[in-house]
Amino acid sequence: MTIVRFAACALAITVVSVASPGWAQDNAFVAAVREFGRSANAGGRDTRATVDRMEAALAEWDRQLSDLEKRVRGDLLRASRDGAFKLHVELGLAYGRRGRTSDALREFDAAAALRPTASDVHVLRGLTFEAAGQPDEAARAFHTAWERDRQHPVKAYYALRDSNGSESNGPRQTLIEAYQQIVTKTVEPRGALFVPMGAVNEMLWQTPLVGDAELADGFARLAAGEYPQAIEAFRRPAANGANSPLAQFTSAGRLEAEGRIPEARRAYELALAGTVSGRSRIYLAIGRLAQADGDLPGAIDAFERAVRVNSNDGAIHRELALALAGDGRSDDAFMELVAALLINPGDAAAMAAIGQLFLDTGRYAEAATALRRTLQLAPNRFETHYALASALTQLGDTNGAAAALEQYERSRQAYVERRRQELNEAVEQGDASPVHPDALRKER
Repeated sequence: MTIVRFAACALAITVVSVASPGWAQDNAFVAAVREFGRSANAGGRDTRATVDRMEAALAEWDRQLSDLEKRVRGDLLRASRDGAFKLHVELGLAYGRRGRTSDALREFDAAAALRPTASDVHVLRGLTFEAAGQPDEAARAFHTAWERDRQHPVKAYYALRDSNGSESNGPRQTLIEAYQQIVTKTVEPRGALFVPMGAVNEMLWQTPLVGDAELADGFARLAAGEYPQAIEAFRRPAANGANSPLAQFTSAGRLEAEGRIPEARRAYELALAGTVSGRSRIYLAIGRLAQADGDLPGAIDAFERAVRVNSNDGAIHRELALALAGDGRSDDAFMELVAALLINPGDAAAMAAIGQLFLDTGRYAEAATALRRTLQLAPNRFETHYALASALTQLGDTNGAAAALEQYERSRQAYVERRRQELNEAVEQGDASPVHPDALRKER
């Protein structure tokens, strides 16, 4: 079996180190923020000691950064051109983690000037421009990164995502070629390909972390990379909590359960103002509610925001892809599904969605290829057998279509039987919950 290692997918160590788990674990400020978040999630309110540790750790971080600045300035006086490039990147990364975007950009620009053919440094520039709220500059930086490394699918994704439809054919072809490798060969998973720039991000907590009146402003400051201001906010007296982000978040769940869709959507939107982690999940909730409300553009906007906040979650890319496909934007939907596969080439749901996308757009041979690959990854996806039968019928392969339909029926019956057994076991154990009839039609 041929294994494609997809070397082109791996950004150089300078880029990957932005999200280095080892760095985050060794940073005392990040550790204090994580501890503070865990305590807040557990309902703790005696946070003074943790905030003190946070402040001390931030002061130490700034001292270390000052020492790094002095070392780099000294080393630059005697460094080679290549050595100077690496020093500027090192310092730029340190500034970026600290949220000092202007300083980070100055260092990355200096590095780019020293090595005109470099590509990865322009990814860092793009990420920093995004963090600084300069999307047009970010788009130009990402496109430059791809131009200098045209076989790199992650850089192609960044360039295509921010292209606004201009000069998109080249990056799109790079993603098509990446997909063709994934669909025909065994490709190793690459994991976290899309790196966050700041130190405090979605990767720090597993569940949404939304602030009440006492914590909301501090959480918002942490999410924005404004760490001293966050500490100051945590020390201020609590404001009126009647309409705090946490109250809105709690209300949103109740309103959603009651089917009050516009109100639930608005409550989730208000909750974002005090959310430091789990923003992508809230955006997903907003997007799904927008879909239920018939607002497809609003849903796409919410899903796009979710992807930007948490680009390494393939399920979010799939969700956005389905909304884009529903809006007739099949090329953009394909791009998001390929992104999911770059993260995990074994993502059967993403591969099945590509097959369905090809089927819906009349590309039957390509649909059959994607659907067959899906079944290699997940043989029990019974609806994929049905989709394959449809594709083969369109291609005139009646025998293949009949075999696929037969397999569909066997797989469907097996799935229904498994679900029945699971429900019976749950009833016997006394923890059964109602199962909607549509659940029996959903794939695993």
